[in-house]
Amino acid sequence: MVDLAEIPPVVPEGETVLADEPLFVAACKAAFADAAQRLDWSFGNSLLTQSEKWGFVWRVDFIVSGRSTSSRWINRAICWGEGDGTIIGMATCFGKQVTPLE
Repeated sequence: MVDLAEIPPVVPEGETVLADEPLFVAACKAAFADAAQRLDWSFGNSLLTQSEKWGFVWRVDFIVSGRSTSSRWINRAICWGEGDGTIIGMATCFGKQVTPLE
């Protein structure tokens, strides 16, 4: 089991919001692509931030096809790494009580 203290928080904390970093976001999307296709995920809104501790952090909300969607329970994928597209880590969080990304 992954220690949740070893991944960026599900909700950004003290991070700078970035407009875009295409290379990094593309690398994150590609890293999640196989799981998303195999498990029938549909990605929704995302947010890119920069953290002193985690570097670049891309978060994206997703729904799983055929499952009930509730605004109370959010699924969120998190990818962190460097702006050159190097991914340091990835996490998938299911059923979190957080505000959806806008």
